[in-house]
Amino acid sequence: MNLLVDIVLDSGALSFALRDVTAGGYRVTSDGKKRITSDGSYRRISASIPYRGDLMEDIEITKSLPDVFFGVEQTEPVHIRLMNVDNGLDDTWETITAADELRGREVLIRDEDLQLLARGKITGYNMDDVFSIAVNLRDDESLETLLPPAVVTTDEFTTMALDIGFPISICFGHAKDIPLRNIQNNLADDHYDYLIGYGTLESLWIDHENNRGVKRKDVLVNTSEYIFYDGSQVSPYPGYAFLRFVKEQKDFSGGYYTLTADVKGMEMDGETAERNFANVIKELLTNTTWGLGQDVDTDSFTAAAAALPVASWMCDGAVTAQQKTRDVLDDLLFVARSSIELNKTGKWEITVDGEQSSVASFGEHDGYFDNCEITSMSITPVDASTKRGVIKYDQKEINLDIQDFGADKAYLMPFVTENVTAKKVLSYIYGRQKYADKKISMNCDLEAKDRKCGEIIEITSPARALTASEYRIISTTKKLAGYSMRCEAYDSHIFDDQTIADPAAQAVSPVAQGLRSFAGTSFNAENLINVSYDFDGSGHIGRAPEISWDANGNITMPSGIITTIATDVVLGRASAGPGAVEELVCTAFGKSLIAAANAAAGRSVMGALGNVVEDITPEAGGEFNFLTHAAGFTLRAVTGSGGSTTIDWRTGNTWRFTFGGNNEFLAFTAPTNKVTTLLLAIKQDAEGGRDITWPDTVTFLGTAPAISDGIAAKTIIVSFYWDGATYWGQATPWET
Repeated sequence: MNLLVDIVLDSGALSFALRDVTAGGYRVTSDGKKRITSDGSYRRISASIPYRGDLMEDIEITKSLPDVFFGVEQTEPVHIRLMNVDNGLDDTWETITAADELRGREVLIRDEDLQLLARGKITGYNMDDVFSIAVNLRDDESLETLLPPAVVTTDEFTTMALDIGFPISICFGHAKDIPLRNIQNNLADDHYDYLIGYGTLESLWIDHENNRGVKRKDVLVNTSEYIFYDGSQVSPYPGYAFLRFVKEQKDFSGGYYTLTADVKGMEMDGETAERNFANVIKELLTNTTWGLGQDVDTDSFTAAAAALPVASWMCDGAVTAQQKTRDVLDDLLFVARSSIELNKTGKWEITVDGEQSSVASFGEHDGYFDNCEITSMSITPVDASTKRGVIKYDQKEINLDIQDFGADKAYLMPFVTENVTAKKVLSYIYGRQKYADKKISMNCDLEAKDRKCGEIIEITSPARALTASEYRIISTTKKLAGYSMRCEAYDSHIFDDQTIADPAAQAVSPVAQGLRSFAGTSFNAENLINVSYDFDGSGHIGRAPEISWDANGNITMPSGIITTIATDVVLGRASAGPGAVEELVCTAFGKSLIAAANAAAGRSVMGALGNVVEDITPEAGGEFNFLTHAAGFTLRAVTGSGGSTTIDWRTGNTWRFTFGGNNEFLAFTAPTNKVTTLLLAIKQDAEGGRDITWPDTVTFLGTAPAISDGIAAKTIIVSFYWDGATYWGQATPWET
């Protein structure tokens, strides 16, 4: 037997063998039709190619599956030893390495029948009297690439982007809590754009009853506050999904809110979010924008997609922080109980573990096959065994007792949210621990030449009480002198679904129920609560920390109100003790619950249902900056009684007074401890000719204004400056 090795250089291909040979019809390039010539060009070949017999020994090629059947197939590095002598005819290795950089060059290894045994790239070499080359057969350097591959930049988005340098998220299936990154904070045009990730997405995941949607500081945002772009738009930001808010997302202290979104992710080749694990893995390997942009074996991925129906295996999650592609693939392949490898044509091929039939038979002194020799049999040691398996996913976990010895092992699954998928994974772990813990190593004859990792074979050995026992190949070692394999026990029960309890009910927090906690709120002995107004626009008021919540979402609290929400509904408990949150009756003013934080008079009384005291002396506690927005006041209106009418300036800065059939005495209730400007519009009734007697606290700049006699005319607009003691007034006639 002979062994052929080609090293592909820019200057041509170097061809070696265990002994001198001329191989006909051989090729160097991957299409099987061309050979690199000395000038670097390509030409079709038909002539035989001479191989120098400089190989000093056989080459051992080992491939194996990961410890658990998932991930990228593993291979051991190959070391090629070549003679390094000056024969006066050929270039020496000193000359070759001076002219060409060998690291990264392709190496092809074939048998004398020109069958490709392995391919890889040179990672290093050592040169003395022997030239030794190290070759990595995996050739999967691309798996070290970071995902997501790109971050937010001003070149890709806008110069007004705030979140420069943050990764552009990749969303699979139904993905929760995707961080939103600011890509434009345009105050002039009121464009406040927040990136979700690569598109095209199916949609936002809006389900407010189950706390799904866009969230600001973990509180759901009303859909009227933003516009959603799925990534299919031509402009702006083609290919990217984002939200455009109509207001700047700043809190009252000047900081920017933390925003997240729940989404139904990338459609890929369909019309809805792709949730099939095989299709997601395929897209990750082939996508030229956010994936590796490499070729795959289409047939193998089609078969894998059929073996992983979405009804049982749902891929839900996102890559939001940069990590190695290999790590992302391992997380996906783990759930899909799959492995991938680069096949002989350089394409990624996927294999899903499932029920199989035997493809070959081997016997040790069985009088029939006699084609193997078992060198060892073993079983998984206790310290490597799993006593109880635990799957952690989506802030939940399930577990299953497997055997009476070993250690508990926990597995984190970032791309699983559904219980049915988590149970599939845990059942598979159970099956492998139960039925695949026996191992066999054996040397084999030529029948093992074409065997691959993952295949099922039958082994018979009378001396070891094995009769057509099924084993799975987990490692192969091939060389000219022979073959060896390592196998593990196989049983179709590995794939049985186990009975697994649902995860424990999650404790329901106030945030999960659309409520919000504020510092400084507290019940006192008189059953009062200090409340703080929420200036961030969510409309939520803080709850007292003394309120407790159980796992079913019930609360224990004194009777009364605990919070208001943006829809003017007040939530709380009508009676003390545990129970579900209820809607309570509250006055219109009480629904805003703006209360002073430091005085008994500024507290909302928490007692009987609906017993909310209006706070008419709210304090902002800081300056307001309305930026480019207007501030308005509700117009208060009153009609005269023909006697005396009171204008309560505590309840509004703008009033309209209409005469009520007679002259009127006006009384003013002053704002409490405030200096402010006030506005009063005065209108005659249907008869006209009415007049006003002003309060003693009013002083006009000049003489008091004359009230026009016109019928139903807006006779005058009066502006007042209240300095805490006197209303300084000035009037402007306004006839209609």
